[in-house]
Amino acid sequence: MIWTVIKLLLCFLLAALFGFLFYQRYWKYAECIQQAISGCVSEQGLSLSSGGMVWIIPCIVFVVLGGYQCIRLFRR
Repeated sequence: MIWTVIKLLLCFLLAALFGFLFYQRYWKYAECIQQAISGCVSEQGLSLSSGGMVWIIPCIVFVVLGGYQCIRLFRR
């Protein structure tokens, strides 16, 4: 049971990390990226493009896995 809790926490922590990366690399600058079509440069000098959308995929995967672990935990 303890391993299920550890897996649950790990999944949600990784989902939060990838969600934060998605926000920092795409969502925060989505308007700028869409207006420039190919990409834009942030105030910090980061070159941003629509490729930042990719970070949402592992976020969704880890949310689903965390939900599965949550269901396993509460069924016991």
